[in-house]
Amino acid sequence: MRHECYFCHIKTIEKLIEKFKPDDRLAEQFIFSVHALISAGRETTNPLLATEIHRIARRYLVHENLYAEEKQTANEMLLEKYSYWKALVKSSPDPFHTAARLAVVGNIIDYGAHSVGKDILDQIETLAGKDLTVDMTWELRNEIDNAEKVLYLGDNCGEIVFDRLFVEETGHPNVIFAVRGAPV
Repeated sequence: MRHECYFCHIKTIEKLIEKFKPDDRLAEQFIFSVHALISAGRETTNPLLATEIHRIARRYLVHENLYAEEKQTANEMLLEKYSYWKALVKSSPDPFHTAARLAVVGNIIDYGAHSVGKDILDQIETLAGKDLTVDMTWELRNEIDNAEKVLYLGDNCGEIVFDRLFVEETGHPNVIFAVRGAPV
């Protein structure tokens, strides 16, 4: 694990404690349980550590869906503007590229250590106007066009609106869209 990742995990814990306000004893138990996990799992991948940290959080904070309100808000906000985003994609010089860029930008919608701010729409508009640092959309389009089946892994709520736009824009007849079976 890179040292920067440690601080992100700790920041996630701090945000959850701030949100759910457990009593001091429970907060301390939560913190030290996560610290023990991180110490023992220094060779573990960060996605797996994050999953385990959230499992511990659900147990100590007695809450099954830690980000339910945030996810609901993001979904409603972005679905409300779905026709706007769809028109933006369709009217662009390269709809596939625009849809792909929006799907990438949608990844800012996250509620862990680096939570998106309240101004989600402004952040998306700003980032959507920028070029991708690594742009492999041509290669992606080629792979999708030549694929028999496409497996698309959905991630965060809100972001899924942009995933939908991208999947629709591919025009591929055989897309399997998969999401987790339970909240993080």
